[in-house]
Amino acid sequence: MKLKIALGTLVSLVLLFLAFRNIRWADFRLVLGHLHYGYFLVACVLNILGHAFRSHRWRFMLAPLKRVSFSSAFSATAIGFMANNLLPARAGEFVRAYLIGRSERVGTAGAFATIVYERVVDVFVLLALLGVTLLMVPGPGWLRTGAVSLLALNAFLLVLMILAVRHRGRVQAFLSRTERRFPGRVATAVRRLAASFLEGFQIVRSPGLQAAVAITSLLVWGCAVLRIYFCFRAIAMDVPLFASITMVVFVSLASMIPSAPAYLGTTQYAAILALAVYGVGKSEALAYSLVYHFTQVVPITLVGMFLLWREHTGLREVVRRSSSPPR
Repeated sequence: MKLKIALGTLVSLVLLFLAFRNIRWADFRLVLGHLHYGYFLVACVLNILGHAFRSHRWRFMLAPLKRVSFSSAFSATAIGFMANNLLPARAGEFVRAYLIGRSERVGTAGAFATIVYERVVDVFVLLALLGVTLLMVPGPGWLRTGAVSLLALNAFLLVLMILAVRHRGRVQAFLSRTERRFPGRVATAVRRLAASFLEGFQIVRSPGLQAAVAITSLLVWGCAVLRIYFCFRAIAMDVPLFASITMVVFVSLASMIPSAPAYLGTTQYAAILALAVYGVGKSEALAYSLVYHFTQVVPITLVGMFLLWREHTGLREVVRRSSSPPR
């Protein structure tokens, strides 16, 4: 864990150095000085709306475990993303699983399995957007190679989920043979954890739920693209509408790289690379990245703080409980 935190911090520092190197500060200040607060506010609202759609989509993923309320799903999602923005090592994913488990009495391991499935879905959507981007604008060779590798890994994970669910008996038999090598308590914990994960992946057996996930995914990512567009409008940046898709692809791919909390550094450098495709200077692109990053991090963090306060608990306590062995 400490190594992962150190690596993420180092990556963020290096990318921040590269992003801020050779900046023309006059151009940078000029962009921020003409901020249109109406468009900026719309972008902030779209951030909250996107997380609301994400919460609703998560309800479909959780449905094989339990029909959960929207308020519980949204509260867990907002607090989880707040934790991701404030804490290292993506701790918010465990916080989300713990909170929905506590409020809806869902197994934490099963809930976490649905978050794994959510990431697989998001990567497929992202790769589809990347494919459209590469058809419309020239992209570097490393981007195409990376996309193919990511597609192969994601497809492998999805197939693994499907096979594990369809051949559940064989998986459990294999685990039964394996767990004999562990002490009694450890073997029991492994058995329960595996059973909970298999329950969390049950959505792959329901075409109806998968269709609902696909439709709501369009809403989730549509809000992300629109938010980027309104950030362009907020600083009157003259780029084609399609640049919003390019931007969401680059920033989302960069978020997969280890970094400091709130994707600091990766967001700035990804924005510079994305906007360079459309001839935007580095200084202007960096200014844009700060506007975009604010709308990405601050609104949902404030909402998460409010909802956590309403839970009458603190972030440290929630993180401590979520880091305990899942059930």
